[in-house]
Amino acid sequence: MKGRWALWGPALVLALLNLVSFGLDAGGMGFYLDDWSLAEPGWRAADQSLWGMMKEFYNAGLAFNTSWLLRPMDIVYHPGLYWLAGLSFWKYQLAYRVMETASSVFLFLAFLKATGRPGLAFLTAALFTVFPNHGATRHWFTAAVTPAMALASAGLWCWVCWLDKGRAAFLAASLILLAAGSLTYEAVLPAAVLMPFLSYWHGLRQGLSSEGARAKAVRDSLWPGLCVAALAAYHVGIQHLGPATISRKMSFDPGFSLKALGRGFECNTTAVLHLCWVFTLSGLKELEWWRWPLAALVGALLARWMSRAYPDEPGPVGSRSWLVASGVLFVGAYAPYALSADRYIPHIFDPQNRLNVPPSLAAVMALGFGLTALPGRARTWVLAGLVAVFTVVNWENARQWKEAYRLQVSVLTGLKRNVDALPPGPAAIFLEGAPAEYKTVPVFNETFTFDSALRLFTGRRDLKGSIMVGGRAERSYPEIKARYRYRHPEGVFTAEP
Repeated sequence: MKGRWALWGPALVLALLNLVSFGLDAGGMGFYLDDWSLAEPGWRAADQSLWGMMKEFYNAGLAFNTSWLLRPMDIVYHPGLYWLAGLSFWKYQLAYRVMETASSVFLFLAFLKATGRPGLAFLTAALFTVFPNHGATRHWFTAAVTPAMALASAGLWCWVCWLDKGRAAFLAASLILLAAGSLTYEAVLPAAVLMPFLSYWHGLRQGLSSEGARAKAVRDSLWPGLCVAALAAYHVGIQHLGPATISRKMSFDPGFSLKALGRGFECNTTAVLHLCWVFTLSGLKELEWWRWPLAALVGALLARWMSRAYPDEPGPVGSRSWLVASGVLFVGAYAPYALSADRYIPHIFDPQNRLNVPPSLAAVMALGFGLTALPGRARTWVLAGLVAVFTVVNWENARQWKEAYRLQVSVLTGLKRNVDALPPGPAAIFLEGAPAEYKTVPVFNETFTFDSALRLFTGRRDLKGSIMVGGRAERSYPEIKARYRYRHPEGVFTAEP
């Protein structure tokens, strides 16, 4: 591929791959978990400008002793999404398709310019697009790792532009974008470890010896090192000197650290196989018949396109340095959780799988490199099969999120018919019998979800809600005299004594 099409062609293919994998079901998606509570400040802000929504969002965090200064970009991101989309959920889905595509395209461009191997760069970006181990990030807007990854990926591309052209503006842009991504969601900060490797590969491509390229990479690593140190100092300083915020304390427990890293390894290898098996079996029962030939067609077309666009071509990057980069990124991405006092454990079957986004890049780097080692026809067949299976798994994941939202709407619609008849004034609504989850996706498993969803869905700002667990309300609201219980699915709405 030559000329502009060498860049626009792969970008278009990556965009189409994302659209087919995640866009087909966008119309049935909604809000989940914290989406409701994080959209509510924008909904209730007296000043409906973006600035007014941002102030309301920040003040709402302070009211719950949670300053957003640890992730200050979220003060723009969450109100900004609501300002643009309101409660039109398809607009959120469109924004996510754009951000995910941007991540894939910027990664492709960064790896291409650094290594000179377009086939390897495209294969890594394509697998990153559809890798299914972080399904929550596709449809759950609170998982701000998606915009954070887009910013960090743009930073990697700017870094290689700096290596290529030597302009200080590109260096500044790369560090600013990396910092902006990390201040949106700190999980993407380990992407900085790829910068020295990009420098090394770029040096090899420019004709430097291995020793010369390595020395250049060490010198260049000063800049991301300073950026990471500044961000770490900011995080520590905010937690100690700023208002109450999200706790991010560290501890060292060798046993737990090994457990977290081991689970992280599973989440990118054997657990992915298990996920594919479980979701494929579920999809056989639940997905429409036409999706199966379509998934096979998507895999076949992508593999065929790649075999024609990128015939085997040697490049300066060697297997050792590429796989070392993959391993360093993997350890760096999970290290904050392995050393966390909060004892986060990576998962693959619940919304906690949002932690798997940066490590999944490490996984697909290794997987993509392995595929390039296969003979041409074998690589085409294996890639077609992988993409087809991943596409089916992503569709089944989307179906579960759609069904979870449908269940939320079913509960809220029945409740709204009763709430609309209530007189104005504060009232507490206690929800009993609603599903806590649907398969791997939460429905109403937390009171804070139902509380905000109740107000946004009914348009009543004077209502407060709580789910009931074991016959008892998680929140009692003793200050409110008007109290009602709603039993789902019976649809019984009664006044509480």
